[in-house]
Amino acid sequence: MQALCDQFLQTQYSRCYYLANKIIKCAKQKKFTIGSAESCTGGLISSFLTAIPGSSEVFKIGLVTYCASSKKKLCNVSESDVSYNDAVNANTAKQMSSSLVEQFNVDIGISTTGFAGPSGSEIGLVFIGFANKSKIQARKCNFFGNRENIRIQATFYALKILILMMI
Repeated sequence: MQALCDQFLQTQYSRCYYLANKIIKCAKQKKFTIGSAESCTGGLISSFLTAIPGSSEVFKIGLVTYCASSKKKLCNVSESDVSYNDAVNANTAKQMSSSLVEQFNVDIGISTTGFAGPSGSEIGLVFIGFANKSKIQARKCNFFGNRENIRIQATFYALKILILMMI
């Protein structure tokens, strides 16, 4: 079973790197800038994007806003939203991504907030926020597995949303 889990993770990591490469290439072509505000993914989105040579031309900011106070201070998330379900909700994700567009002047902002485990009642619940100058949305996701599996799945899904926003 462990070998199967390891193979799954390796496949997901490879897929994330592939998408990150496509995102950076596309952002350069279209002259888009990108920013991320991450909670449960803890900087994985930023890590994959900045692993691509030349990413500094388009990737402008990566925030890890793990606790409620950092979400409020850096991403202007309201007190009521960080208090609701430990900040794991659509409004928090939307505010996190839109703050990147508004405060840091990126073209596309992506955010994650969720429960990666290993304890809690809603393990695997993740909201991915995305924003540009004309749209702010959030997607509710339910991922499975252990903490590392949930984090990499959330990262992969966020990268998929990023590439779709650029097409």
